[in-house]
Amino acid sequence: MQYLRKLDWSRAARILCFVIGCYSLVEYIDFGDPNYTVRNYLIYFLILLTAIVMIKNFITGKMKAWFYRVLMMYSAVLLISIGLNRSLMDTSGIILFLEMLCMFFSITDFNGKTRNEIKKEIQCYLFVFLCFVSFLNLITVILVLSGNSVTFFSMTIPQPIRLQGFFTNPNLLGIYSVLASVFSLYWMNRQKKQWLILLVPNMVVHCLCLYLSDSRTAQIALAFALLVLAIYGLARWTWKSLIVMAGIGAVIVMTVVFNPFDFSVFGRNVSFQEKIQQLMETEDEQEKEVILNRLTSSRYSLWKESVTLANQKPVLGNGVGTLYSASDNLENDQSSIKQHGYFNCHNLFINAYYSTGAVGLIVVVVLLAGLGREYVLFVKNSKNQWRSLCLILAAISVFIYSMLDIGILFDFRLLTFFFWLISGAIVHLNRSQVTV
Repeated sequence: MQYLRKLDWSRAARILCFVIGCYSLVEYIDFGDPNYTVRNYLIYFLILLTAIVMIKNFITGKMKAWFYRVLMMYSAVLLISIGLNRSLMDTSGIILFLEMLCMFFSITDFNGKTRNEIKKEIQCYLFVFLCFVSFLNLITVILVLSGNSVTFFSMTIPQPIRLQGFFTNPNLLGIYSVLASVFSLYWMNRQKKQWLILLVPNMVVHCLCLYLSDSRTAQIALAFALLVLAIYGLARWTWKSLIVMAGIGAVIVMTVVFNPFDFSVFGRNVSFQEKIQQLMETEDEQEKEVILNRLTSSRYSLWKESVTLANQKPVLGNGVGTLYSASDNLENDQSSIKQHGYFNCHNLFINAYYSTGAVGLIVVVVLLAGLGREYVLFVKNSKNQWRSLCLILAAISVFIYSMLDIGILFDFRLLTFFFWLISGAIVHLNRSQVTV
């Protein structure tokens, strides 16, 4: 009993969440359980841990920071929205809500931790993730060189391919390669030459996987991360800034020469520039929508339909996981939601507006604006600005990715885990200057 009182419930929840994220990251790892019931039981146990963490923090009065007040406000709005949309809700929606509470109140809870404890725990997650993804990406590249067709959406070489590797889709291969690249930059700081010999080729493998994934979403996320890094490098004018600018120049050259926008599964024979020209010249609304769908991989119709559904309940939204059920109210017979079976709006703000209405959207904007301010203060006050900036780049990459795909809200993968892990740690670390 004394051991249970001393147990670090928050850390146990974070470890379990990380394990669940790794478990569901790769579709081939099911341990003979294709229905993922093992994962579900782990999630139920994590929800129980989260309840213990929340009760403990309420009793001890450790949830008074602005960060937790905003999270509690959004959780309350979400709970009300769920109650108002009981007819649309099902078990999966309730689980998504509970999983979101885990992200909010367990992953971000570093109350009572010293600066050194937070630093070591974060570095442990980064290192294990980097080793895990590096191994998978290395095997993926080996399979590519050996011509194994299992890893491809298309094997028409030398025409464009979409590499999936060991992941469930090319976008995941892309965004995890981005995160692994950023975490490699993190470990390059103040490391011995022996580490650099390993980390530089490791980054080359991740960049290659990102390119072959043909994930425009991940490429855009990396571009924004590089932009932030470039601004920092130009402000500092150190030798690292020269490496940053050289890297950005290489990305620009690759973009111009190979034009990754042409590698989309939609309209491979029409260049990005030609699509823009067609969009500007056409006056037919249906034709414009077709072109916009080609540019956004069908996201335009999804966003348009999601906003239409959200406008039907603009104040408190439609609840969680109800997008497909609510699509029955659409008059469009060719609904993109119905055709593709979407359950998420693939845009952070549209998803917040659809799920929790204008009230929830405002809370999310306030939360992200507050986190943005925390990020700036964190880099400014940190003793090791390079490593601090790398953590910020990882969070920014996930944020940009969530503008075009699933992430941050109502998602239980590792990219969402890292966003809330980094955000929660930064809020606590900002109370003191710390090297991370």
